[in-house]
Amino acid sequence: LLRGEPRSRTLAARGPAQLLGLSEEVFMPLARKLGLIEAGTRADWLWQHPAFAHLGWSVLLDLALDFQPRYVSPGESVYEAGDMAAEAYLLVSGAIAVYNRAGQLLEVMTRPGQFFGTRATLLARPHRTTKISNQSGELWALSPAALQRFQLVYPNLLLHMHMVETTHPAP
Repeated sequence: LLRGEPRSRTLAARGPAQLLGLSEEVFMPLARKLGLIEAGTRADWLWQHPAFAHLGWSVLLDLALDFQPRYVSPGESVYEAGDMAAEAYLLVSGAIAVYNRAGQLLEVMTRPGQFFGTRATLLARPHRTTKISNQSGELWALSPAALQRFQLVYPNLLLHMHMVETTHPAP
């Protein structure tokens, strides 16, 4: 409905339920104000990636609402080794070079859907590597509060993020 496409899915209520129907004239201004249209686009993007395809659309939308897009330019530092983690990231587009503390290139992340910075952000620890954008791209950032909420509400999703996250041995 957010982009003119109805969504349908069979849901079973486990108890008494009351549904609220809103006309497009009422719903769309609210959706724009709450950022639901952009979040719906992000949820659809997540759903198209195998790492997230098994999750329900409502879980993806919940996750997408917390993601904050960040656009990076070539040469821009995402974070430095030793910096306290402030956000975790999902690579949407572009390329992120990963360096150890000695400045040696470990890899260049180019696969959309790769997480990084999750563990350090969740544990409130410094980053072990430096991440620098190699080209223009888009990242989606998750705050520590959002990660903590997901750990409580969707513990399996956070475990999944840890498994998908690119990890490196300590430098």
